Amino acid sequence: MHRARTFRVAGGPRAMTRCFALQFLVGLALSFVASPLRAERKSDANYHLFPRDLIRVAVFGEPDMSVERRIDGDGSVTLPLIGPVLVQNLTVSEAENRIKGLYLARQYFVHPQVTVSVVDYSAKEVSVVGQVKNPGTVALPMEADSLPVVDVISRVGGFTRIGRSDSVRVTRTAEDGTRQTFTVDVKDMLDGRGRVAPFLVHPGDVIFVPETIF
Repeated sequence: MHRARTFRVAGGPRAMTRCFALQFLVGLALSFVASPLRAERKSDANYHLFPRDLIRVAVFGEPDMSVERRIDGDGSVTLPLIGPVLVQNLTVSEAENRIKGLYLARQYFVHPQVTVSVVDYSAKEVSVVGQVKNPGTVALPMEADSLPVVDVISRVGGFTRIGRSDSVRVTRTAEDGTRQTFTVDVKDMLDGRGRVAPFLVHPGDVIFVPETIF
């Protein structure tokens, strides 16, 4: 005849209460750890891909399709089965949809679940020359693809006494090699009157601050 055994938690009801409380706190802590990861994935979806970014491309359930590739200077990345895919200036989410569309169009998969993530961000810089206190290059934050011109000017120490802050010129080279020049009224932005919308500079831009003519 077998006797039923009763197991008790040492210390009685109080110890059992402490045990449940500990389990609750551990679960709560894990939820806080997971939350930033979900938030980071969401923000990455809006990041615009840039040449020299290292990305990971995966197709759910297809381990042979998972690769890490650095985006070439022409903005493309070469993937299994579909070859070169232009992803420069696409957001991570847009790149996922483009790759998924190519796999569908070529009938390699029926319902591919494609994920793209950035493993390593490329170095991104803008150049500042002319009448600023510390001319040179300014590195953008690794995860950013643009920066307000006001922030860039502040990072080089601001304007010199003779710098013409209302006629700052920003030169940008397009993908086809053509150049655009924008004249930006940074002085109005610094005044904070809201008459001029913030102007964003992008990697490779050259900012020139001319001299005030008295």
